[in-house]
Amino acid sequence: MVILAAGRDWATVFPVSHAPAGPVRLVGSAWTRVDTAWRYRHWEIVAREGEEVILAAVLARACRHRVRWRDLRDRAVWQPGWQRIVDDEPPRDPLADTP
Repeated sequence: MVILAAGRDWATVFPVSHAPAGPVRLVGSAWTRVDTAWRYRHWEIVAREGEEVILAAVLARACRHRVRWRDLRDRAVWQPGWQRIVDDEPPRDPLADTP
C-alpha cells in the first residue's frame, strides 16, 4: 500500500511516462496512435491475453492488432485517450488548382 504525503498527488509519485502500470484495467480504454503506420489513429483495447492486448480500430472494428501492453508506455507512438488529430499541412483549396 502506498501512502502519499500531504499535498502530493499520484501524478508526482507515478509520472505519466510509466503509465499504464499494469494490464488489468486496460480493456475498454482508448488510445491514439501518433503515426499512421497502421492506417488508423484511434484504437480501443478490446481484450487482454497475458502480456499482450488486442487493439481494434474505432472506424473499422475488424482491423485488429496485438501488442505488448508495455509498448503503450512509449509516448512517441501511443497517447492515452482519443487525441485530436492535427494535420501538418493546411487544407488545400480545390479551386486554386483550376486554370
